Amino acid sequence: MRFIVLGAGDVGRTLAAQLVREQHDVVLLERDEGKLAQAAAHLDVQTLAGNGCLPEVLLQAGLSTADYFIAVANQDEINITACLSARLLNPTVKRIARIREIDLAHRDILPDHVQEHFDLTINPVQAAADYLLKLFQVTGAREVIDFCGGKLQLIGVDVGANSPFIGQKLKALSELKEKFHMLIIAIVRDGELVIPRGNDELCVDDTIYCITPPERIGVLFEMAGRQFLPAKSAMIWGATALGRTLAQELESQGVQVKLIVSEEDSQHELIDEFHEILILTGDGKDRELLVEENIHEIDTFVSVTPDEEDNILAALLAKKLGARTTMALVNKATYLPLVHAIGVDVVVSSRAAAASAIFAHIHSDSLISEFSLRHLGAGFIEVEIEAEMPAANRKISKLKIPKGIICASMTRGEELLIPTGETELLPGDHLILFITRGAHTKLEKLFGKKVEIFG
Repeated sequence: MRFIVLGAGDVGRTLAAQLVREQHDVVLLERDEGKLAQAAAHLDVQTLAGNGCLPEVLLQAGLSTADYFIAVANQDEINITACLSARLLNPTVKRIARIREIDLAHRDILPDHVQEHFDLTINPVQAAADYLLKLFQVTGAREVIDFCGGKLQLIGVDVGANSPFIGQKLKALSELKEKFHMLIIAIVRDGELVIPRGNDELCVDDTIYCITPPERIGVLFEMAGRQFLPAKSAMIWGATALGRTLAQELESQGVQVKLIVSEEDSQHELIDEFHEILILTGDGKDRELLVEENIHEIDTFVSVTPDEEDNILAALLAKKLGARTTMALVNKATYLPLVHAIGVDVVVSSRAAAASAIFAHIHSDSLISEFSLRHLGAGFIEVEIEAEMPAANRKISKLKIPKGIICASMTRGEELLIPTGETELLPGDHLILFITRGAHTKLEKLFGKKVEIFG
């Protein structure tokens, strides 16, 4: 397919790089020639300097033969105008716009009218906020991902010294597997991915990844030697759009929220915006402020300022001073695997969230793995079995599933199953697979669909 990507920022470069890896034709369009030159030095794409809102520039970029036009420039007005121009020039091109500040959700704007102009609009702030809220609901988890419409969740949690299973072989946990529908799929130990086998043992500070029904999360935490308690308090540093959105959502859920803002932010405006939230003026890296505000009693500390290094430092300090869980906004891709290693519990990237949503939309007919463990070359895929798939109506043992792929869990209607070799895959089943990079292409023959890895 042929793609035109407007904007050579982090999201634009991320998308362009992934699309090139999939052997698509990509034109990167950007007004800033410095950004464009930097992108061209690292990406095998066509580049064009110019204003992506102008018809002559879009036609020069090849819009008349493009399959997708993706507008991810830094200004909403540019993305909206460029998509409208693209629609006028080529009504068949699919249009995706990143929109951060302008809200098209209005009582006088019908969703159908929005869909006439955009195939997808994505708000990175809301995407990041949704991810953090999901993790807030399972405080203490490294990762929470829904599968099968929420009937199953992937939970990543650190193993503590109080775990009753430290030193036990994993095959001894078969009772948990059968009684609670819980299976350890992967272990991260000292930064390395371990595919667990029956004779492996759990160690303190392992991060285990399990797929389990939401109602069994408490059992998983007990297995990991941790207590699962719903979070009731949060401290947020940063009056950014993400910080305010998160504060509003948590306030609406009855969570006690403290919001730390800089002196430049107007307290009066924020007080009018919020009702029960305590507004504090200061710096999230100020030890005295955190101690004075009883950081040791806070369930979750979240740093979402525009400065990534400050976010990391503040989260580390809050953790040291006793916060149960810390979260930090970090958009630099090179930082992401490092921040976990030095002690921040949860890292979110609004840019990665936007890129993931766009990528999923582009490949809605593919099986997409873009979850979890991407820095270690692994992920999870949910597959709905269709009657025409080669794997349909066959036992798993007959599929010759290659090394590096695990059938982790599945649902059949309302029934939850841990599949075995004797399990027959029926149309309508939802199967969750754990895959390592390199093994995913071997799945395409089984399911008759292209398998994509994002990240």
